[in-house]
Amino acid sequence: MLNRDLFIPTGSYDIEQALGCPGLPEGVISTLVGGPDSGKTPFSIHLAAQCQRLGGMVTIIDSEACYEPSWMDTIGVTEKGLEVIDPSEESFSVEWCFELIRQICASRHGKRRPSASHLVVWDTFSQTPTESEQDPSKGGGLGEHARITSKALRTLVGCLSRSRTTLLCVLQPRLNVQIGRQFGPPSERYIAYREWFHAAVIQLQM
Repeated sequence: MLNRDLFIPTGSYDIEQALGCPGLPEGVISTLVGGPDSGKTPFSIHLAAQCQRLGGMVTIIDSEACYEPSWMDTIGVTEKGLEVIDPSEESFSVEWCFELIRQICASRHGKRRPSASHLVVWDTFSQTPTESEQDPSKGGGLGEHARITSKALRTLVGCLSRSRTTLLCVLQPRLNVQIGRQFGPPSERYIAYREWFHAAVIQLQM
């Protein structure tokens, strides 16, 4: 018999039946994959409302600046116990977001046993720039998102588990336009998809 106290309900009976458990497990990485306008953001907000209903905290890394307080309040998310990080932060980057998640885990790990879970929603990872994209003098290159993600996830898995922090990463495909291609639509690709795929315990596709 599964202990429901170790899960964050999704609010959807069908999703939980498909998962075979009463929601997203605490202390692990989950991914939410889908194209534009597929319902990823509303699902994330519903999950945040469920987490708050159980007394948990919610942090949203809003890379697209699409979370409106009035809309979230309608769904059931309250300002108490909610922190929204938007791109207006001066040092907003992939590296900075990973460090923010580490700090959240470290602040909770100092307690004997957190009484409630902490949900971190990263929406969307694909739209978050790296430091080298903001400052070309720092170098970088192809596959930089994947290198940074692979290194960060190896250290995050243990921190999330010890601090009862659940990370939900939203992934959205980018159009991959190939130069010289004359026929057919442009293909789609996910940034650092393999790294998130191997690290995630739950993978949802909208």
